[in-house]
Amino acid sequence: MISREDLVGTVMAIDGDREVLLVDFLGEGAVGVVYRIAPLEEPSKANTVVKFFKPQAFLEMNVLHHSFRVHEELYPNHPLLLSPEERLKRLTEEMIARVLSPRFEFRVKIYRGIMETAIQGLAREYGHRYDEGQLEADDLLEDPFVLPRLDENLLYRVRELLDEDNFVEDYVPFFEFLAESIEKCIGRLKDEGRYSPYSANILYNLIGLEVEGFVNKEELDSIATDPRVLERVSIRQIEDLWKFVTVMHNRAADMLDILSEKKLASKPEPESAIDSSVSQTESDIRSCIGGAVSGCRLIERFAGRAEWENSRLLGLALYWHGRTVALSAGNDDIARRAFEASLEQLRNVSDLPNRHDVLLALASLLFETDSDTALSYVREAQQIEEELGVPLEHRTHVGAKES
Repeated sequence: MISREDLVGTVMAIDGDREVLLVDFLGEGAVGVVYRIAPLEEPSKANTVVKFFKPQAFLEMNVLHHSFRVHEELYPNHPLLLSPEERLKRLTEEMIARVLSPRFEFRVKIYRGIMETAIQGLAREYGHRYDEGQLEADDLLEDPFVLPRLDENLLYRVRELLDEDNFVEDYVPFFEFLAESIEKCIGRLKDEGRYSPYSANILYNLIGLEVEGFVNKEELDSIATDPRVLERVSIRQIEDLWKFVTVMHNRAADMLDILSEKKLASKPEPESAIDSSVSQTESDIRSCIGGAVSGCRLIERFAGRAEWENSRLLGLALYWHGRTVALSAGNDDIARRAFEASLEQLRNVSDLPNRHDVLLALASLLFETDSDTALSYVREAQQIEEELGVPLEHRTHVGAKES
């Protein structure tokens, strides 16, 4: 990890585009690290203090973070001064070591949140079956949504919550049974060579790097080409990553709905007041959207490689890319291009259900601005429904918008 003193002499942007120089390390506590800073144009006027609250990616790295640069004129012999090529080489080494760590999942906030949601979901889905004496450990292996979550991290978290008495008393026996069941399932999956949880998926962990700010888009794209990454990628991992992209998309959509309801229900506040719960939700939404988009980008990269050439996964990645960017205002053109590119990939008979969804997404997007084109997409979707034998009462009506 970079020493706190070595960050002295580096330049960072704060308050948008304003750059400042870190001129002195003042100290570190349990929750933050403090530096004296100066305006970049007047380095001698170091009369401001800034506190960085943990965790921060740049405080945990061995290579200078992409948001910093060395002030070469004032610090020509700075220990962190590297050529771009050497910095990227060292960054790649450091980040690959991170993503190969089985516990890296815990470092990614949205991953921890999704794990907590999964634990709650297990109680809702299986708690009553346990109470009725109808739940077996192997039942977890039959659930496609639970299977990629069965790993040592989930087991550790469930046991940790039990040790801390964080479960409602009535649910404690269920979670004790669940911990034993997860351990048995992990053993069986490993024995059968089927142990492939999200946390062991290098693509899943690569997304976590960008979501947590360890790397930017360009750095992630470069690291993804490293042979040590390529040799660990399988078609199953690409498929699992697509499933996780849908989880992040749906989580972002749900949080947007909650945020909208919260803002409508809240009373007007003075402009200086900040609702921390709202700002936190907005941050989580950005993380989920950014993670889903990064995941789609990785799927597009790997599903299109010569060793797989999987047009279905490529088409699905483009579709969910479009759906995810459409969650943010002003991205209709980006979403449309993604949907249209998806249609180019989803041309096989087996792709008809997915093609149908893309057509309706396009029709919904264009309904108010290009009704003729939207209508043509709806009609093609109707033809697919006929081919698939969808009952008449469930078919799409002309002019209907996707819900």
